Amino acid sequence: MSYADVAKVIKRRLQRYSLRSIIYIGVNHLTQQHQNKKESLEAMPWLPALVIKLAIEDKMIHLDKGDPCPTEEFYACCNAIWKAKLGSYKNEQEVLLRVRATMHAQLIFQSPETFGFLRWAALISRLDATNPCRSRFESVFCMTPDDFMLAAILLMSQLKTAAPQQPLDLRVYSALPEELTKPLYQLVKLFSKDLSELRVLLQGELHSRREKDKFNCRPESERFEFPWLAKYPLLKLDETRVLAWNPTIFYHGLEESVHIRMSEFSQDYTDSFSKVFEDYVIELIKESGTHPITDKEFKRLGNSSMSAVDALIPSAGGNVFIESKMSLFPDDVLLSDHPQLVKSKLKRIREAIVQGWKVGTLLRSNEIDLSEAKSADNDYLIVVTSRQLLFGNGLQLKQWVDEQFFDQILLDSKFMSPSKEQLSRMPPQNITIISIEEFEQLVGAVKSGNVTYLSFVKQLAKNAINPATATMVAEQVIEKYVEKFYVSEMLNSAKERVLARAETMFNS
Repeated sequence: MSYADVAKVIKRRLQRYSLRSIIYIGVNHLTQQHQNKKESLEAMPWLPALVIKLAIEDKMIHLDKGDPCPTEEFYACCNAIWKAKLGSYKNEQEVLLRVRATMHAQLIFQSPETFGFLRWAALISRLDATNPCRSRFESVFCMTPDDFMLAAILLMSQLKTAAPQQPLDLRVYSALPEELTKPLYQLVKLFSKDLSELRVLLQGELHSRREKDKFNCRPESERFEFPWLAKYPLLKLDETRVLAWNPTIFYHGLEESVHIRMSEFSQDYTDSFSKVFEDYVIELIKESGTHPITDKEFKRLGNSSMSAVDALIPSAGGNVFIESKMSLFPDDVLLSDHPQLVKSKLKRIREAIVQGWKVGTLLRSNEIDLSEAKSADNDYLIVVTSRQLLFGNGLQLKQWVDEQFFDQILLDSKFMSPSKEQLSRMPPQNITIISIEEFEQLVGAVKSGNVTYLSFVKQLAKNAINPATATMVAEQVIEKYVEKFYVSEMLNSAKERVLARAETMFNS
């Protein structure tokens, strides 16, 4: 049976049981303690989380009415999802994209929990109070970025110290100063829903999908998504108690919360935040001890109308271009197995590649006087994205999405396809796509002297040519150069500032 058919069968099977009993079994599974990430991954938490989602969504499954759900019945539903038949494929690209989609949730559950959940709020906290991006943040969260970070750290620390199946009772904070409890209660309010509220939300999403396509309202990609519960990672038990569905679901929900909620402003959000993101990437490069030629400096060497990348690190051994790309990058780009849909969602990546080719041409022209860069035979491009896209290099874009990915790469621009010289200097394997989290770790590795940007991209280009060594995520190569997890100066400064403020409140 297809996943859509399996989902219908699961709902029918569960309709004889009460929703609370189904949730009880699911939560027991999701909150099991494991010795390490490997054990946690082997428990396949995304499967029980999906059964929970299907049960909450179904109005025919009553909250308290019904028999207690047997444990074996719940796990039979998980197993049915796991064994659901995959859809047919028209070409090799669809197969490869489906394999990539299956890795999405798994890689998140393997990732370490760091202070990355502060990143977006910390960057926005630097903005002036009148900045549109900051104003939108404060209208969405009803608190300042610093208050958000304070509440987030308190919640994280509390959930890390408590037993996984132990509810968080908000009354324990009642004696603390209001300056501290107000943002905490507000964050809990935003992140928690009870079962009835979750059902209304899921029913609304289901209705929207049916309006778009009543014959395909249960997309196969749903079985590979990171648990929907991450949107509201705390289950509201009553007016004072909440329970985290799962430690990783809570952490990832917290980490993604700013981006997801700000995404409601669509292009207004991405346009206003792109410059913030770009400045941070340049700041990180300088933090590593490297002094790049920024886009502003590059244009001063030529003229303001020139194409440029955010940062250029010239070298006779090979030029390294670094370009940041902030975008919404919706789940479609990670979960879809339709090559043309995925390609359409990668416009910002395609723009970065074109920028790299254009800058490479300018460096060999008389318009820019950079002799070291001009003498280089090869150019390398690092595209730093605001989200992990599970494409490690340009060859994967060609092999997994479209053999003609680099032909007519930007149909809505004057640039159609690269020249032979451009493609020779910067072929697909010389293009590395890396998330901001990975880039922070690369910065740490460069700062420690274990690697340079040029040696890193050369290694990845070499790896990309061989399917046995090519990777979807740069982290697998970066970790060889990192002695311990690196926390950027910006993140560390924000963390220390917020912790110092908390200490002052506790001692007042």
